[in-house]
Amino acid sequence: SASWAERNRKDDKGKRQTYFGTGETFLFSLIPVRKRYQWVGLVNKETTSDHSSELFMAANNQMIAIGGGDGQGIYLDENIRFGKTEHCKTFNNPPLCSDGGL
Repeated sequence: SASWAERNRKDDKGKRQTYFGTGETFLFSLIPVRKRYQWVGLVNKETTSDHSSELFMAANNQMIAIGGGDGQGIYLDENIRFGKTEHCKTFNNPPLCSDGGL
């Protein structure tokens, strides 16, 4: 993960870093009950987190994703016509809706 300024820097191949954000990022659901899913690094301070639990947000011209590692907490396509929600290591959340589609 990287700050916004770091994310916009290009590497030697002209590519930008995909993931960005900080541990202040979170997911939430309102139904069936209100629930906030904080970054696992805040919740489990005594354990060392691996890189897959620090994939806060990713975006490019085709999509935006929040959360990563074995799935994306929220994924939306470029037109906001397709979306999905899955368990992800970053927030240790269940899918945010019952069928996983948004």
